[in-house]
Amino acid sequence: MKLLRLFALPALAALTLGLPVSAVPDSAPDPWEAALALDVPTALPQFEEAVENAGPEDNTSRLALASALLLKQPRISSNFERALRLCEAVIARPDASRDDAVLARYLANRIRHVHLTPPDLSRVRAGYEELLRDYPEHPLANQAAVKLVIMDLYEDPPADLATARARANELLQVTTDADARREIHYILGREAWLNLQDGPLALRHLIAARELDFQTLDRNSDVDIAIAGIAREIGRPEIALTHYQRFLEDKKRDSRVTTVRQIVDELRTQIGEDAP
Repeated sequence: MKLLRLFALPALAALTLGLPVSAVPDSAPDPWEAALALDVPTALPQFEEAVENAGPEDNTSRLALASALLLKQPRISSNFERALRLCEAVIARPDASRDDAVLARYLANRIRHVHLTPPDLSRVRAGYEELLRDYPEHPLANQAAVKLVIMDLYEDPPADLATARARANELLQVTTDADARREIHYILGREAWLNLQDGPLALRHLIAARELDFQTLDRNSDVDIAIAGIAREIGRPEIALTHYQRFLEDKKRDSRVTTVRQIVDELRTQIGEDAP
């Protein structure tokens, strides 16, 4: 389905849905490809025309236009409010497909969360919780769990951060999508290190996130560096060596390469490993 392809592309999703970022296509031969390439001036008028000519059952065109409106320049509240109305029109249709219903509800909540100010955080939280409750296996509903973790730890925390951490771990247990699990592990790993100074817990989460693959070279490499640095700090040279080596395997031209190579040599000496 074209709309799923549109929202599955991380570069567009990062701006409209709040998902991770990777590469975009070089060409834009039609409005869908233009949207995938973030060529909003090309895509938007054609999505507008599609909605004008759409029958009441054409949820795809409405959601595509809603996503494009969020990227339209200048980025003004009237565009965000119109995008929200388009999503709500899809939500109100009982014949909407499962994917369209989830996309509409998730995008509407992201608009309320990110684009409309000030955000009604209690309503936003309820929206994410409902999405996860109603569609627990859907990837976008699983992304709602990621947003709930971020809200609990940073944006709208409870009085007791221990409660936020407990909630985050509960959400991790019910999250089935690998991308969402990776992001929750990553958030919990950073939080464990930066706020709790708990190296073993941070490593457990960050290593779990790395093994789920961030799908971009830069993010994988940055997490390898983070894991290796924490491992050195807490006296786990074998883990540090493994992840510094993974960094070097992926990064041939990087300002950190020379330093990492020196550290690798020191770690090899420390643990008695012969150099290749």
